[in-house]
Amino acid sequence: MSENENDESYPINCPNCGALFSPSDNDAKENRKIVINKCFGGFGLSELCHKELMKLGHVGSLREEQQNDESYVDDKDWGDYHHESYGRDINRDDPMLVQVIENFGSKACSNRFSQLKIVEIPDNVGWWIHEYDGTEYIEEKHRSWA
Repeated sequence: MSENENDESYPINCPNCGALFSPSDNDAKENRKIVINKCFGGFGLSELCHKELMKLGHVGSLREEQQNDESYVDDKDWGDYHHESYGRDINRDDPMLVQVIENFGSKACSNRFSQLKIVEIPDNVGWWIHEYDGTEYIEEKHRSWA
């Protein structure tokens, strides 16, 4: 018996096509939680969500607060849209972001242009967020050549 026979991570050949793969490729032990926007308008956090992230010491939110204070706009036709862009640069799988949304709920954490949703994917999958007119979904990254 070879030393690899009991090791499920060693590469094996697919019995159908002969492709080399590791049995653990499709069996992620953990899931990754990613926040996306599920409506037209675009991703954005509510002021409540932003303030909760700041309370947790989220560095990006603290920096964003300072930048927004410098570019505040109050327009009588549009209203106060000072807070509508919170979270534009946050990593969507940021554990603090996920924690705040799980604690307060999607509705409380979404701004007036967004409808946030937490999606779980296998942790071992490369991913990116596809967006059309603000509505988003997660796609697995694939390699391509031209």
